[in-house]
Amino acid sequence: MPKARSPFGNFIDETLDYIHAKAEAALGPTVTVERTEDTLILEFESGQQLFFNNLEIREAIGFASPLSGRRLFHYDREKDNWLSMRDGSELYELLKEEFATLSGTSIRFD
Repeated sequence: MPKARSPFGNFIDETLDYIHAKAEAALGPTVTVERTEDTLILEFESGQQLFFNNLEIREAIGFASPLSGRRLFHYDREKDNWLSMRDGSELYELLKEEFATLSGTSIRFD
């Protein structure tokens, strides 16, 4: 049975589901997806992986990549976007770059 989530925890889940759906639609069988209650793992044909974590208690998405390392993203309501706590970069812009590098495929997040 799934655990009860706060409204913000549900929002994080919806964001991870959106990333999951975009990856599968664009990459099909060239990406392996593992989705659990709190995590999303995307593994590319090269064996490299992107990790996402629902950090509900911190109201954040944890992200780890072999390209850009580990980051925390908090949602900025004014900008309507997930922004890195490290450098203010946007999650979806970073993912576009990472997907292109790891898979050779461009993915639009709009």
